[in-house]
Amino acid sequence: MRGAILTVLAIAFIGGSLWLGLKVRSWTWNFSVQQRLYFWPDILNAWYWGSYTVNDAHSRWGAAIHERGAPGVTWSVFWHRLRSVYRRDEMDAGLRDNYVLDYVPGKMAIVALWNWHERTVDPTARHWRPWRMQPLLWVNTIIEFFGCVAIFLLVRHWINRRREPPLVRRCWTRRLWPWRGDRAERSLVVSDARSCVHHQPLTRAWILGLIAAAIFWFNPAAIQSAHNWVQYDIWIVPFYIMAVYLASRDWLFAAGVVIGAGGWLKGQQFFVAAIFVFWPIFEWRLLKAVEFLAGLTLTFGLLVSPWMLQTRIDWIFLGGVLAATILAGAWIFYKTKLPAFYGVLFMLPALVLVLWPWMSGRTATCWWANALLAVWLCGGPWLVARRRAWFYAAVSVAAGLAVAALTLPAEFGWLRVSYGYGTHHYMILSFPDTCGLGNILERSFGWRLLDPVFTLHVPWTAWHWTVNMRYFLFGLYVITLVMAALGAAIQRRRNDPRFVIAMITPWLTFFALGPQMHERYLLWGATMLASAGMVVDVGGVGLTLLGILLSLLTVMMVLAVELTENHRYMYWFWRIRHLEPGPAYAVLLACAICLYLSLAPRKKRAALIPVGPY
Repeated sequence: MRGAILTVLAIAFIGGSLWLGLKVRSWTWNFSVQQRLYFWPDILNAWYWGSYTVNDAHSRWGAAIHERGAPGVTWSVFWHRLRSVYRRDEMDAGLRDNYVLDYVPGKMAIVALWNWHERTVDPTARHWRPWRMQPLLWVNTIIEFFGCVAIFLLVRHWINRRREPPLVRRCWTRRLWPWRGDRAERSLVVSDARSCVHHQPLTRAWILGLIAAAIFWFNPAAIQSAHNWVQYDIWIVPFYIMAVYLASRDWLFAAGVVIGAGGWLKGQQFFVAAIFVFWPIFEWRLLKAVEFLAGLTLTFGLLVSPWMLQTRIDWIFLGGVLAATILAGAWIFYKTKLPAFYGVLFMLPALVLVLWPWMSGRTATCWWANALLAVWLCGGPWLVARRRAWFYAAVSVAAGLAVAALTLPAEFGWLRVSYGYGTHHYMILSFPDTCGLGNILERSFGWRLLDPVFTLHVPWTAWHWTVNMRYFLFGLYVITLVMAALGAAIQRRRNDPRFVIAMITPWLTFFALGPQMHERYLLWGATMLASAGMVVDVGGVGLTLLGILLSLLTVMMVLAVELTENHRYMYWFWRIRHLEPGPAYAVLLACAICLYLSLAPRKKRAALIPVGPY
């Protein structure tokens, strides 16, 4: 009876939250349109680049945005123009000496499909209008719902997992190369306070998971970013949280797949993705780090391949790698049933398929990459067990994509334009409304982005390197990332939910310490901390409140930028501007708290003696 009542209440809570959340999002967008609080430069930029792709124009603010409809744009024409959009922008950049397009391939594909859809529905469409935003608003809503699911799974998992005893240490040889995929053994000692007699009821994990998902669903910073600005920064949170959940289940390959897909949509995902590599290395689980890299490389490589592999030779080579992988994988399954001589029949075709571009003279650069790929394809099946065949296939295809990029004349305009351009687009230490360390250094001490900080000298040599403020701040962030990875390794070994805080901390330090930060970037760490902070049993409410405070601070910073486009609210704009850089100190304090919780051990609790009925 109790379970049925809880199920009904949970269904009513989920349904009511979904309905109310959709109403709040609809009201937010309508209010933004009425008061003109949306940030129209970003919206017009998205409309322009969609038009630029669909109408195949070559001039900034030219015929692309003014042409009526999209006549003759079939699916094949649209696909061709989408694949060539970065090459066209690079040609335009040759006349301007700089790029204008800074959309990564996934984001570019979404805004192009949006523009194509709107121009197909209304062939007379020339300009952006507020009612044309509905498809993008629904994309943001669906991704936010995916984030709620990811947060629910993560919180439920760690609330249940904290009842388990710590993991047993393993000898260094089994840590270094766990080829057989052994699972970490768990201690049988249950003499501490987390005895099975005192387990928390499982319903608590479901309740806290639903509350955490609701906090994210109604987070004001997320709603403002996705339905008031309108921006696409919220896309990062669901993919990263899902990757943390999969990594918590020890599915590092799946976590790499999710991060690769998220990086295809938003490139900032890769600035923190390194923690998934450092953390298994600190635990001496090197194969897990390789699994994550394989999943990331495979997924990201396949997603960007339409822009990277532009010629028929490129696709023939990739097809040869796939065929060679299938042949080599077949030998993995038959090597225990057939004599070893038959392995040559499987390996020779694989060798020819991989080495033919080099042997035919089509490529003369990086021939060693083809040779290493051939060695892996031919030698791997003799070492890999049958249950690891999937991992061998994933690594082979990922390596084939990397070799194609190195040896064949692949296109890298998408990389230079979308991922590289953002690093030198705004050469300033801090934006005026960004409450981070850069703002403090610029406003209070007069530092600039390229000002030298110190010089590194190598003893007994003439080599030296002048470290400017840009590299200095980024180096501080890398240090905190490594510390958070170490904390994640420590807390995971203890089965402590502080592992989640350690995985979230780099997003806070990325904003607080990194240079060239936009005011919107605090959104990522703030929303994650507000939703997932309650997994910590001691201080969980405090961390949730801290995350909500940072979310409100994000709203304040973004609102200050929005008000610059609406002169009716200039009074509030100056009131917010006068608060800076004071809130930056609060952000730095929040980073210090989370970094401490990531590394600090929890106080041991005295063992409780179960008392039963006499």
